[in-house]
Amino acid sequence: MKLQFGSPAREQQGDKEVIILKGSITNISDVEQRLPEILISAIDAEEQVVQFQTLKPAKLILAPGKSLKFTSVFKDLVPTARRLDVTYGAFIEDGHAEEAPKKDDHK
Repeated sequence: MKLQFGSPAREQQGDKEVIILKGSITNISDVEQRLPEILISAIDAEEQVVQFQTLKPAKLILAPGKSLKFTSVFKDLVPTARRLDVTYGAFIEDGHAEEAPKKDDHK
């Protein structure tokens, strides 16, 4: 699996400014793969996680060479956050999560 994501963007939604992160997860193998959760962590200047979101994929299985897009919206991002990190989370199978090895991708 390969995670790709762009730079976070600020948008106005009503009277609030939100942070939006868009990306995709791609099955780069030759066989179907289970999809993991996607974890997005807001990191402060001291390298501490100050906020996070867990995105559950819309599908459980991804065919070879296929991608699935995702969007994360932080409505009340902690002001001390300096960057967002995206990592793999647990695999979802029949409504239950099981641990997956994490791979850090920093932006």
